[in-house]
Amino acid sequence: MDGELQLAIPRPALDAGPLYALIAADRATFERYLPWVKDTQTAADEQAALTLFNQHFGARTSANLVLVVAGQPAGMISFNGFHDENVWSKLKSEWAD
Repeated sequence: MDGELQLAIPRPALDAGPLYALIAADRATFERYLPWVKDTQTAADEQAALTLFNQHFGARTSANLVLVVAGQPAGMISFNGFHDENVWSKLKSEWAD
């Protein structure tokens, strides 16, 4: 996206720890809005979720991407329910650039 902010396909073994730390740091707030947070109790739980997200990406059912700021995972964004093959083609071409 730019030199400061990037979107990346999750790297479960590398991204799980930093992303879990973000969840743990503000768990009470996240739990109010995101029902899955209560099931994410360890970095291993986060790693399993990231692995599943990558399987969904491979199956073209969703794209869950890591927001990377200044080289560090800072959160995630999810795109769900693609019904147009052109969306996947465009997404893949963006990664090739």
